[in-house]
Formats: sequence, structure tokens, C-alpha cells
Amino acid sequence: MSDYRVDGVGELDGDPFAATLPDEGKELAALARALKLARGFTLLLACCNQAEHQQRLMTMLQERLPDMQVQRVPVQDPIPHLLRLLRQRLEHPLPEAVLVYGMEAWLRSDQEAERSEFVFNLNAARESFQEEIPCPLVLWLPEHLLAAVVREAPDFCSVRSGLFFFQPIASG
Repeated sequence: MSDYRVDGVGELDGDPFAATLPDEGKELAALARALKLARGFTLLLACCNQAEHQQRLMTMLQERLPDMQVQRVPVQDPIPHLLRLLRQRLEHPLPEAVLVYGMEAWLRSDQEAERSEFVFNLNAARESFQEEIPCPLVLWLPEHLLAAVVREAPDFCSVRSGLFFFQPIASG
């Protein structure tokens, strides 16, 4: 599993210690492997800045996991509590993995995300996720939302088992 930050500096500048751009195929394989190996609640964060690309990646991920029941949960309208929404939308029998995406539709900037009840409540409900979601949870987030979650919900992020990047992260 990968867990690194890309600063836009690549191997082309001759620095062997410079950050390199993530290899999408390797990241996708690592995410699929993490889902296959997960037992019970496992928080995985996937960073992708384009919604259309997220959709393609989720489809490719599901193709790599043909024997796994994976549920996609779009969150394209403002909500204060992700856990409450998952309680309402999770299929029965429960899926083997849940992919949550779409928050960038209404949390468009760092400032919006940092001040949102949504991010605050991720932190507040950290223990409840572990108790109530008995399967891996993948949050697909653009960079600005990932940064806000890391800063404003550190307790929630502390339980993550993996962080995956699927495209160069735009700075600024």
C-alpha cells in the first residue's frame, strides 16, 4: 500500500530522492489487494481530483475484484453525517466493501470542507465507524477534501490503513 505525497517533483530533475508521480496501475493493484486482505472495518483513502476519473477507477477496481460484493455510495448532496447516511444506504446483506464518492460536488474548497459538519462529524464518529461498518470503507476524495479531512479529522484519519493516489495532485 502506498502512503506518500506528491509535490510535483519527478525523477526527471536528476534527484534520486525526489518524489515521483504515482503509478496508477500499481496504486489500483495495491488498493485491490488491501480490499482483498481486509477483515472487518478498514479505512482506505483514495485521492483523485476528477470525478469522471474516479468513476473509471472504481469500475476498474471492481473488475479486479469479481468475487467481492462492492457497493458504491454517492454523496453528491450536502449531509452532516456520513455514518448516518451509510446506515440508511448500505445493502442487506451487507457488502464486502463500500466505496464512497462525490463529496466534492458540495465541498468545493478547503475552507468549505474545514468548516463543514461533515468533516467534524467524521472525527466525532470515529469509534462508531469501527463498530457499525463491518467491512472496508474507501473514501474517494480530491486533494482539497483529503487535506481538510487530514487537518480537521485527525482522529478519524489515524485509523486509516492506506492512502492511495491516482493522478498528479495539482498544487495551489
